[in-house]
Amino acid sequence: MARVPVLSSRPMRGFTWRAKQRHRPGLEVMASTGRGHGFESLEEVRLLVALDLVGASEVLSQPFRLDFTHKGGSSWHIPDYLAVISDGTWLLDVRPMGLIKDEDALKYAAAREVAAACGWRYRVRQRRPLRRGRQGGRHPPHEETEPDLRAPGHHPPPRKMAG
Repeated sequence: MARVPVLSSRPMRGFTWRAKQRHRPGLEVMASTGRGHGFESLEEVRLLVALDLVGASEVLSQPFRLDFTHKGGSSWHIPDYLAVISDGTWLLDVRPMGLIKDEDALKYAAAREVAAACGWRYRVRQRRPLRRGRQGGRHPPHEETEPDLRAPGHHPPPRKMAG
């Protein structure tokens, strides 16, 4: 995989929108790369903005499909982003806290292994889902966590951020 020209790949899925769809995909233009990058959620847009602010030289949305086997059979996973920034290449997934199921943790563990084999770093960007207030408006989360995905089903307690 490390020898495959991943940086010249196209997204595995399109970023189209249709009526009654639960999420709002689209394209976010990044100044650091000079082009639009696909997203499927507001959290993914936030990650793209952060990557733009740190000057990512390359970002690929849904760069490849990872097929793998495990003791329960076989699975597949499409990571959200592959990003090249000043401290190296990062394989990134985005998922709100509380929505990671055991099967997701297994997929993230496989992605972590592939990233390590390629000399990349891996991370799951995770925040608490937005919560509704009394007036129906959305309030941002007060805590941010990064999960330990080495063991499926293991979800460490949230760490509070200073502030």
